[in-house]
Amino acid sequence: MVGKESNQTRVFRSVKSEELILLILIFLIGLILRLIRIGTREIAYDDAFSFFLSSQNFITIIRGTVADTMPPLYYLLLSLMIRINQDLWFLRLLNVLINLSSIFLLYLLARDLFGKKVGYISILFAVISPFLIYHSQELRMYDLVLFGQVGYLYSLFKIINSKNKPIYIITSIVFGLIAIYSHNLAFVGLF
Repeated sequence: MVGKESNQTRVFRSVKSEELILLILIFLIGLILRLIRIGTREIAYDDAFSFFLSSQNFITIIRGTVADTMPPLYYLLLSLMIRINQDLWFLRLLNVLINLSSIFLLYLLARDLFGKKVGYISILFAVISPFLIYHSQELRMYDLVLFGQVGYLYSLFKIINSKNKPIYIITSIVFGLIAIYSHNLAFVGLF
């Protein structure tokens, strides 16, 4: 497509340099808050269940999710992390990254709905939220379901307000599947 700008290029160009610097600073604060004492917190029963189930092969993980009543997506992702390194702090990085990705999607949604100032305020509150920080240091699927649901909501907003509907229909399906295959009650948030 000579002479035409792709949607991805427009998305990146919509983030100006001063906006990017402010976003990086806010996300650095969020990252630091999530890394503080990440390896020192005790492992709880749910964390242990996630670890031991994810230590199994993929077929056993899928069968084991019946005992947990949760779908297998998070356990499969954690299983990939376990294959790299089994240190608790390293495994918790998965949730930290998913959590910060959810917050970025929240920023995009708030910015598109209400403007940049509301977007900044939204993510500032999200990065310092004790609830989000706590769950980003667990080995549970809550951050992944949040990621799926916020991405789904953002995709629905873009379907309504964008000319490039097919892309956002596909992303809404992907984010919806992420949510549904992460938590058994995700469908409530998707409605």
